[in-house]
Amino acid sequence: MSAFSNWDTYNVIAEHISEALQTDSVLGSSGAIEIQTWEAETRDNSADYSDYELPAVAIEVTHSGQEINPLSKHLTATYVALILTTTGGEAVLKTVKQLAKRIAVRIERNIRQQNISTKQFSDVTADLEGAISGSVKVTNAATQTDGGVVNNVMRGAAATTCEIQIDFTPTID
Repeated sequence: MSAFSNWDTYNVIAEHISEALQTDSVLGSSGAIEIQTWEAETRDNSADYSDYELPAVAIEVTHSGQEINPLSKHLTATYVALILTTTGGEAVLKTVKQLAKRIAVRIERNIRQQNISTKQFSDVTADLEGAISGSVKVTNAATQTDGGVVNNVMRGAAATTCEIQIDFTPTID
């Protein structure tokens, strides 16, 4: 499934988040709010997007900690996903901000549903070495939206964050 090697955890998780969001009937291909650009890294500046690339979603994943569960003896790793939405192509700030907010609400809704075992994100464990099937937990989804003029270009922006916990079988080196 993954285009990355199984030790590239951040990109594997980002890819699975992207795929889960792209299967959403509203955000995916031919959806009511079709996302034009999906990226695994954020751009330095939202003005770097051309209007034909918008709306755009960029996903970055970082590691925020790990601990051994005393009962299961599994290593629980926690990751933070930052999902940035950029909108534009309009001359009215209110319009680009509203679109960013609509997309972000849909992304947050989709992310909150990923705890259901039948959702697309549950198979991320198959692409991570040592990950335990069925151990994915997504929590603390939150969104902030804003917008403004960046380098003389009108842009709307939203940032959705969530924590992802995955259990691993501990390895001894």
